[in-house]
Amino acid sequence: MEKSNFIKSSEFDGDGIVLEYIRTDVVVPNKGANGEDYGAKHTYGAGGVVTKENWLIKNDKLKEGETFKYIFKDGEQERTFDNSSVGFWITLDKAKLAEGQKALFKRNKISNFDIKWTIEVK
Repeated sequence: MEKSNFIKSSEFDGDGIVLEYIRTDVVVPNKGANGEDYGAKHTYGAGGVVTKENWLIKNDKLKEGETFKYIFKDGEQERTFDNSSVGFWITLDKAKLAEGQKALFKRNKISNFDIKWTIEVK
């Protein structure tokens, strides 16, 4: 049975998943079914003052409203993972994967605010 073309975060839990890295694109995602916006955003307080900064925006990795689309091969199937997680981006950046390189991707979700990513090159 063929998997979905989209990778869910939960697929990285437990033993993780071995994927072949293809590339990372920056995209502006579509709105959700209920009109919600996806992608990295600043949080604005009273009077439009920024109360929380997104590291990826602050460091010019993304513009507000953009997100990363990570493209992988899972066997022969191309699959994507849309995500604006700072932790995932930093872990992938440190792994220095080249196109076509395989790696084991794992997520340890301790809480919604404490997520540890590991990438082991194969």
